[in-house]
Amino acid sequence: MSYYNMDSNLISTPTFDESLSLIIRSSRLNLFIIFFPFAIISFASLLNFSIDEICKRKGGVVGRLLAAGFGNVVEMIISICALIHGEIEIVQTSLLGSIISNLLFVLGMCIFVGGCCYGDQIFNEVAAQTNSSLMTLSCVSLIIPVAFNSLFSNSSNNFIEISTEILYFSRGTSILLLIVYLFYLYFYLLTHSHLFDENNDNDLEQPMVVSLSFIHSIGLLVVVTVCIAISSECLVSSIEGTVKSLNISKIFIGVIIIPIVSNAVEHYTAVVAALRNNMNLAISISVGSSMQIALSVIPILVMIGWIIGQPMNFSFGTFGAISLIISVLLTDYVIR
Repeated sequence: MSYYNMDSNLISTPTFDESLSLIIRSSRLNLFIIFFPFAIISFASLLNFSIDEICKRKGGVVGRLLAAGFGNVVEMIISICALIHGEIEIVQTSLLGSIISNLLFVLGMCIFVGGCCYGDQIFNEVAAQTNSSLMTLSCVSLIIPVAFNSLFSNSSNNFIEISTEILYFSRGTSILLLIVYLFYLYFYLLTHSHLFDENNDNDLEQPMVVSLSFIHSIGLLVVVTVCIAISSECLVSSIEGTVKSLNISKIFIGVIIIPIVSNAVEHYTAVVAALRNNMNLAISISVGSSMQIALSVIPILVMIGWIIGQPMNFSFGTFGAISLIISVLLTDYVIR
């Protein structure tokens, strides 16, 4: 997700008709909106656009907070709908698939296309290593239940007791991870925000920028969020029929299909940023998004499952845990 911090004096406020035209022309992905309620990609694009417009108007802490809070809202909404339907396996595999695809496929594509176009590319080392370190911390927390399950599942006949212990561990760890995430936001938004600044252009000769009004941007944000919720409900409701009719597994849908749908706009934005020699934004989207999923989205979903009576936990399976470890270590190695 891009982030703007422009002088409000350089931003003009259009009329309602001009705002509607600006919204429609904001991205070619908006063409998919005619396929409602299955146009999640278009809605995700409009969601990013609305947040960017709010950031233009407000900037500073407000803009950073919105970017952090709504960066993974599509995955969050889809996962909540799946959790309500009791599709815990879909929730776990889709979140795991989102993390791995961001770290390996998206970051890899950004490095590849950027390297093909430019001899050298630079990025904010502090921001990248902060995200990578927090991702490593989250990874350790997520794989401990898998190790616990693998160690004791074959030596104990009390499967229910083991599952209960993993569930309690997941809930307790979720609280700790959310506390860590709050401290990260404090570090990111307040105490060391200057380390994450990407806009160093102080040129006073910038042209006037046409931007939605604050009210129109908020209205667009609310409407698009509701549309994403409706589309997510349709998507989750169709999973069972899709599995039976196409004879494919839920794991494939969770690891491949849902991450592609929910992250398509971010993937596209990251690659375009790399093509424009903006590796700060590309790494922020790929690594930062994965960090937020592991550090905030998964713990929040565990807590929501606790509230609605769904046993959402950190047990992602041995293969998923190994894939996550390899992805995180490889990403950390490449960045460092």
